[in-house]
Amino acid sequence: MFRTSWVFSALYLAVSGLSFAEEKKADSYTRIDLHPDCVAIGSTNLLTNCGFEDNGGTFDGWVRSGNPTQTMIVSGKSAHSGSFAASFGPPTLGFIAQTVPTTPGANYRLSFWLKSTGQPNRMQIFWDTVMQADLQNVGDTAYTQFTYENLPTGQTMTEMKLGFSNVLGAFLIDDVVLELN
Repeated sequence: MFRTSWVFSALYLAVSGLSFAEEKKADSYTRIDLHPDCVAIGSTNLLTNCGFEDNGGTFDGWVRSGNPTQTMIVSGKSAHSGSFAASFGPPTLGFIAQTVPTTPGANYRLSFWLKSTGQPNRMQIFWDTVMQADLQNVGDTAYTQFTYENLPTGQTMTEMKLGFSNVLGAFLIDDVVLELN
């Protein structure tokens, strides 16, 4: 039977190469991770500062563009793992991106943990300048792991870009991993 201290649900969707797992916490101390945090992945993660932990919580390694208002690093219980996460609540799209070395013809996997509060909102995911997802009016959620697989590239350097807007709340993102599929 289930313990009363936590409730866990996991769901795998084989739709457009997207899968996600959700954790629900009865208290702020319970963590159920189906996959390791981004630092535990080690050298296979092509992204730098994947958990926004560098230099005491920063966007170091990420290029920001678009609307930067209500975009910040948060700490403590707001983080999925470690001490920090990125928070996005601009009324129009704000972006973070990294350009990474890739192998032409290879496929890559992007994974991140996302928490959402407030609507209307929007999140976009770009890979190699092509929009992979345009999520709108995401409901209030606990941290949920999103995974996009089989992202192809024909370039030796490829940009991965995430965009966020949230008029009445915020998106929290943490543990962003990009690796060979």
